[in-house]
Amino acid sequence: MTKPGATSETPGRDGERDRPGVPGAPSGKRVTVNLTGKAARALEDVQEITGYNATDSINRALQVYAYLEELTRDGGELLYRDGGGRLERIRFL
Repeated sequence: MTKPGATSETPGRDGERDRPGVPGAPSGKRVTVNLTGKAARALEDVQEITGYNATDSINRALQVYAYLEELTRDGGELLYRDGGGRLERIRFL
């Protein structure tokens, strides 16, 4: 199931899109991934929530993960405010 308005093109890190066969466009990379049971369930959950297919969901997840890694590497923090208004720092192991 594809979210309305979504395309098979995936956004690049700077908003560029992968366009196979278009000269000068960033090229994609095909990979095979073996997901754990927990990761497979998470992928299904994301697809159900967003309406994106598996490829688009994984592409987006990797971009978010890379951004968060850069953020923390450069000294930034990721904070979460719970329902009671309390701030907590999120750490990636």
